[in-house]
Order: sequence, then structure tokens, then C-alpha cells
Amino acid sequence: MEDSGVFPLKRFNAVATFIEVLKQFGELDEGLASKMKYCKFKALDIIKAIREGRRPTPGNPLAEEEEEEV
Repeated sequence: MEDSGVFPLKRFNAVATFIEVLKQFGELDEGLASKMKYCKFKALDIIKAIREGRRPTPGNPLAEEEEEEV
């Protein structure tokens, strides 16, 4: 389980960090800001899943939250 979660974790973390660096060049548009939030959430979910010995939650739980707000 641990090996299968490390690769996606590194990818989500790398994307979130890259988008964070883009903030140095100006304000992020709404799309990039939501992608950064998603990547940070998924990285955290994968870390928690590895620690708890479970599979990470598939899908985009942030989309479900946004639908409930509308």
C-alpha cells in the first residue's frame, strides 16, 4: 500500500508546489487556485491513508462540497 501511494503523493505535491511558485508572478486565476487546493487536499488524503493503512479516497471531494454550496 505504501509504495502505491507514494508516487501519486509526490505528483500532487509537486503540482501544488509549482502552482504556489506561479503566485510569485501575480494573482492566480480561479481555475489554478482551485487546482492547487485540490492537489493539496489529495496529497493530505494520501498521507492520511498511508498512515491509517487504507486506500485513498478516489474522486474529487471538493466538487461535492461546491455542489452542496450552490
